[in-house]
Amino acid sequence: MLGGAPLLLANNHVHAESLLEQAEGGDSVEPDEVDAYPPGPSISNLVFARMGENPVAGITRLPVLNFVNFGIPPKDRVAYSLVLAPIIPKVFKGGWGILTRTTIPAVVTVPFGPGQDPMRPVDVDDRTTGFGDMGFEVLGTKQLRGKKKQFYDLGLGPFVGAPSASDDFLGRGRWLVGPEIALGITARQWVTVLIARNEWSVGKNTNRADVNQLWMQYFLFYNLPKLFYLVYEPIITVNWERQPGDR
Repeated sequence: MLGGAPLLLANNHVHAESLLEQAEGGDSVEPDEVDAYPPGPSISNLVFARMGENPVAGITRLPVLNFVNFGIPPKDRVAYSLVLAPIIPKVFKGGWGILTRTTIPAVVTVPFGPGQDPMRPVDVDDRTTGFGDMGFEVLGTKQLRGKKKQFYDLGLGPFVGAPSASDDFLGRGRWLVGPEIALGITARQWVTVLIARNEWSVGKNTNRADVNQLWMQYFLFYNLPKLFYLVYEPIITVNWERQPGDR
């Protein structure tokens, strides 16, 4: 997965006030100054970078992600998708907050296998392009202060998936619901976040397969000097509908 640089819009005073203690050489900031986002010279760039890395830290973000999926049958073809995933938080005093994340597969292109499209000859190998299924997440969040200047973010809420694909070939064709949990740790050099949920299809549809899937994504950031960082963001899925060993 390749991720474009997200648009970061500051929308947080509680988390910034906590993370300022981690800044190296950062100036002290009064509460009124922290509320007066966007960040000025008194807000450490290091603090703002740490908040931008953590998707549950209370920053309004617009990540633009490009996914490359290998092994699409038949013949192990390659599929591409461009995904918008805006994150909009509302932070309250005491470290509490509400966060929404909407996943919008804006451009999805999946290869056809020969004979999969009834409108094309069986010997033609082509692909279809359009919109995928959208997902919507709402999390109640809480930040906790740990030892050694570490901060913990906890989130819990529902996930809803909508069958919004522009073509049956690009989506599951089922409404999905399930619980979601988010756990994050912010330290001086590491930022680690895990988002996990289980998705179940709603109702019955004899034309589309039932869904019972575990979905997990974790973000691992290692911060380097001068605000550079290394990042690893894998997505792991487990399909409970399949036989053991093939999930």
